[in-house]
Amino acid sequence: MTNKRTEIEIAFESSVMQYLSILKYAKHHTPLGEDPYKVADHVFTCLINQSSQDQTKEEENDD
Repeated sequence: MTNKRTEIEIAFESSVMQYLSILKYAKHHTPLGEDPYKVADHVFTCLINQSSQDQTKEEENDD
């Protein structure tokens, strides 16, 4: 077994930390009556979707 981490492992860990950061913010700033988990899920999903679209555009431009 090696201690060397792959890029994908680092990316997953970074994504988890990013989600937790969004959730922490949502818990402190979500109005009463709204679910901070739903807000965090929505924001994180939008962020991932936008990142994916940007990556696709970059790859298309490289061709």
